[in-house]
Amino acid sequence: MTKKTCLFPLLLATLLLSGCNSLVGMIVGYRELTQFNEEECTSFLKESQQVLSCSQIISTVDQTNARLNLDTTEAVFHDLYQPVQVLCFDGDSLVSWLVQCYATKPGSLKVDWNHDGRFNTFPPHASVPVPFGHLSLTRHQAIYPTLQPTTRYTVLVIYTNMMRRVSQRAVETVAQCLHGHETEANVILINTDPWWVHLHNYPDDTPFHHTKN
Repeated sequence: MTKKTCLFPLLLATLLLSGCNSLVGMIVGYRELTQFNEEECTSFLKESQQVLSCSQIISTVDQTNARLNLDTTEAVFHDLYQPVQVLCFDGDSLVSWLVQCYATKPGSLKVDWNHDGRFNTFPPHASVPVPFGHLSLTRHQAIYPTLQPTTRYTVLVIYTNMMRRVSQRAVETVAQCLHGHETEANVILINTDPWWVHLHNYPDDTPFHHTKN
């Protein structure tokens, strides 16, 4: 095993642990991405469209880096790195933010995005503090110009095939929540596989190494 290959899982564990309390729950279904496969993204979108209306953006490395730098304060920075996230916006304002590392009950290996009843309401109850203003929809639109919502609510599901099962469950939970509350929202899937592949091949080429905590 080369030094580069050794570094990637170590760095991934560092990224995950820095924002959450339990590594076990975070890496359920994890598989390493060594090359980008657009067909996997297409199949994920088709699977998601079976449960809700949604579109997809495949985030470039530069776009993902730009999003990671939306807020570099310690309280926000590490959560931005989490592989699977759900962000709910009311107009331009982020009103709920959930990340995969809190989608498992303490001591459990089962992924449950709705534990503690977080998705019993819409918008769902956030699992991490919502930074005021820093993660607005407008700032995301500056990074992703094709992100043009037409309804009051917008839901971004940040996902990766590196954690496909966790990502699928996030989409399913969002669908159940929207259908259950008869709420209309623009749901956009943002795939970050290119960034994780780049991180695998160039583990020291990431803002994580250049941002002070």
